[in-house]
Amino acid sequence: MEIRKVELLLLEMELSSEFRTSFGSLRARPVVLVRVEEKGGEEGWGELVSEWGPWYSYE
Repeated sequence: MEIRKVELLLLEMELSSEFRTSFGSLRARPVVLVRVEEKGGEEGWGELVSEWGPWYSYE
């Protein structure tokens, strides 16, 4: 397989209701989609799920 192109798409996903924590409140959440295109024309999609806040996750 030979990768021809990689695209990162930064989107903002609106939440169905406001999400409140001790850090503040959110009405939307950033989402990063990844598109990888192979030289033969096949493509694959993925999503980054890392958090944007100043906290630690054991995962």
